Amino acid sequence: MKQNNNLMRKNLIFGFLILSLLLVSLVTKAAEPLSTPVELSVSPITDPILHPGQHRMPPYVPTVTLQEYTLTFSCAYVDWELQLWQDGVEVYSETLSSSPQVVLPSCLTGDYELRIVGSSYYFHGYISLGNG
Repeated sequence: MKQNNNLMRKNLIFGFLILSLLLVSLVTKAAEPLSTPVELSVSPITDPILHPGQHRMPPYVPTVTLQEYTLTFSCAYVDWELQLWQDGVEVYSETLSSSPQVVLPSCLTGDYELRIVGSSYYFHGYISLGNG
């Protein structure tokens, strides 16, 4: 009988420990901000009719996500220019490096057109910063 009580007590403690770890994991996961996918389109920089042979469309549009002020790219765009436009005015730009992530300044708030500019085409989409 005493062995049975000890076994029940150990199982109860083990079960409580597992439940506590699961609860901590769920709370931690819920506290993390979610990444929002950024829908991108592609446009040529030069008119392909006026400049034949200079224009090539990219094979695919990259995947970009936004988590608070961090943009994460599916691949690096070394020496491309990241631009933020608001009301037709460029308000921020940064030359991209080999890192697939860019942390935007937290002083930027509102809705922006995001542009990732290469030599003959650029990707563009819309993001909201500091609105949550």
